[in-house]
Amino acid sequence: MSFLLAALVAGLVAAPLPGQTYDPKKQSPKPLVTSQARIPAGERFPAAKPVFTGKFSHVKVDKNFDHDHPDKVTEVKMYIPWDPTDTTKQVKLQIGEPESNGIPKVVTYRVLQIHMHRHGEHTMDGNEYQLEMHCVLGDPRADENGKPPPITAVLGFLIVQGEQNKGLEFYFQYLTSPIGKVDFTAPPLETVQQDLNLLLPHDKTYFSYHGSLTTPNLGNTPLNETPILWYVLRNEIHVSNDQYNKYFHAVEEHFRILQTGNDSTVWLIIPQPLGEQ
Repeated sequence: MSFLLAALVAGLVAAPLPGQTYDPKKQSPKPLVTSQARIPAGERFPAAKPVFTGKFSHVKVDKNFDHDHPDKVTEVKMYIPWDPTDTTKQVKLQIGEPESNGIPKVVTYRVLQIHMHRHGEHTMDGNEYQLEMHCVLGDPRADENGKPPPITAVLGFLIVQGEQNKGLEFYFQYLTSPIGKVDFTAPPLETVQQDLNLLLPHDKTYFSYHGSLTTPNLGNTPLNETPILWYVLRNEIHVSNDQYNKYFHAVEEHFRILQTGNDSTVWLIIPQPLGEQ
């Protein structure tokens, strides 16, 4: 019996839908090491700089629970509104997708949702992080029924404690502290035009590799769905102690361990022109 079939029989992983694959050599998260990453010829690609277009004024909040402890929240997901007919109500990400030689080709994704993990899942140069935020991405077009596309990529943010992150306050306002509950009664952000560009660090250099989803299966086994193209920003972003504590009290620690068997090439894409810090 194959490993995946055994996992299916044991009920550890949902049966894959048509078109889904589970590659044991493309599992995430992957340890990221700057000195081992490949830099494509040409070195700097300004057009590959990640840029969000469109803003949103409210989000739909959803949460996952611990299978064995249904009173414990393990993940808070915030779905970004999407109007297939009104381009002013669509949030997209433009970024450089590395081709086989690493040269980035500018592509556009639809932003599906954002969520966080505690603690961080990826490591960078051996460093671990307190939080990691994932901006989940798909094709910018809805299907023929207007439904959102499947996940094809993720933009990861490594997070440390420091200054308040005003760009993420919309996320933390739904977390109550120290009660430890997700506040679904918080009003929508009707008076705010939220711009995800506020989250990006000044230096927008990023790693990119082919991997998998990191939830719901958090250990080495069973396999998670592939292929997912990962973009992980090399420079971390900050949240305040108060923002971190809100998350700490509201959401349980929930992360997938490093998948060291991933044999994907890791590219380091440097968008900044020469001389720009």
